Amino acid sequence: MLKKLRANQSGDTIVEVMIVLAVLGLAIGISYATANRSLLNARQAQENSQASAAAQSQVEQLVSIGCTSKNPTCATNNLLDNYLAAHSPTSSFCIVAGQPKDSTDSACPAQAALPGASVAIKCIASCTAPVSPARTFEVTVSWDDVLGQGRDTVTQDYTIPQ
Repeated sequence: MLKKLRANQSGDTIVEVMIVLAVLGLAIGISYATANRSLLNARQAQENSQASAAAQSQVEQLVSIGCTSKNPTCATNNLLDNYLAAHSPTSSFCIVAGQPKDSTDSACPAQAALPGASVAIKCIASCTAPVSPARTFEVTVSWDDVLGQGRDTVTQDYTIPQ
């Protein structure tokens, strides 16, 4: 009788256990990949937001140092015109504490507050004085991407009305 009881008992075989472990491993692997991708996307969105804020800050400083016909008193001390007159119209620059600086200046990357970033402003239309009717600038912030496989870039164009 004892022999019959053992024959009727059943348990998990090693093959069944291995199949369960493989399915669990696959589920955990997919979960990890999804979570990792979500973290990378969040980091990329954060960096994009920081770069957009840096570009906007450069645009605001550009507006503050450029003259318009509504402000004739700044024509004699126009920092933007003075800088553009002293440099090639297509040269890149950034604005640090209200002063135009060559984009190779060590203070320019700090304006983006991103590791490995560069900030550059380039005049793309009506670059020489006198300006008519307006001057257009391209503000670019570039930084190393999240994966370290290239560069991400945010570009804003702005026209200073005259």
